[in-house]
Amino acid sequence: MTTLSWEEFLEKGVGGPTAATIGVFDGIHRGHRELIGRVLGASRENRKSLVVTFSENPKKFLKHRAFDGDLMTLAQKLEVFERMGISAVVLIDFSGHFGKLGGRDFLEALKNAGKLEYLAVGTDFKCGHRLDTDSGRVQSLLAESGVVTDIVEPVMLDGGTVSSSRIRGHVLRGEFVEAASLLGRPYAVDLRGLKSGTGGKGSWIPKAEIRQALPPEGSYGVSLAGLWSVPVDLDDSDELENIGPMAEGNCVIDGHGLAITGFDGRAPVAMIFDKATR
Repeated sequence: MTTLSWEEFLEKGVGGPTAATIGVFDGIHRGHRELIGRVLGASRENRKSLVVTFSENPKKFLKHRAFDGDLMTLAQKLEVFERMGISAVVLIDFSGHFGKLGGRDFLEALKNAGKLEYLAVGTDFKCGHRLDTDSGRVQSLLAESGVVTDIVEPVMLDGGTVSSSRIRGHVLRGEFVEAASLLGRPYAVDLRGLKSGTGGKGSWIPKAEIRQALPPEGSYGVSLAGLWSVPVDLDDSDELENIGPMAEGNCVIDGHGLAITGFDGRAPVAMIFDKATR
């Protein structure tokens, strides 16, 4: 899988006609996977599959005080895209001038640089400065150039729409079973690259190091993965085995950080929340 910045993409493209989707893809939940599945299906016709997403969640810049953390790190996200079979990912830096780009100009750039032939977006999709272009407008603009736009209905589960916001709410309340159901896999915190103090069979990580959503303060049973590979499908036992060697542990969250215990030797690279223990 090729990973490019938006600027690199505009300069050299990805080497062929593309089928693409656009979005934040926080968590790559069941709804996101419906979009990606459409792209993978369309890419069988001698097209490259392309995902256009963001290096940082735009909500961090638009709603900084109200943002409660990502569901997935960028490293996790790229790993899942690759395992699903995506050919190329374009990363947009929303903090720069991109946020001022109008929808029509964005779509024109995407169409030309990517040799776009097919695009899948959700019914609630909007792009451009001040979100000036909705999914219907996207479809009509691209139709002028012969590009097929597939507007995909949301995935419904357990009485509501599967969304990153809904999943984040479950995580913040410590409702891991509900979060896993909507994600299609267990919710996991990526521990790679974090500053931590390690000793004996545990480690302590300052809360400021964690960029993902966390449950309320308390004690939680966790599964600790020694080799990180994000399971794509909760119902696939082989995928779950690919997480790597697992150990049962405990995580205590307080106002200052996370105290993780239950592993020997090398620190775990991912922590899956199982349940609250008190």
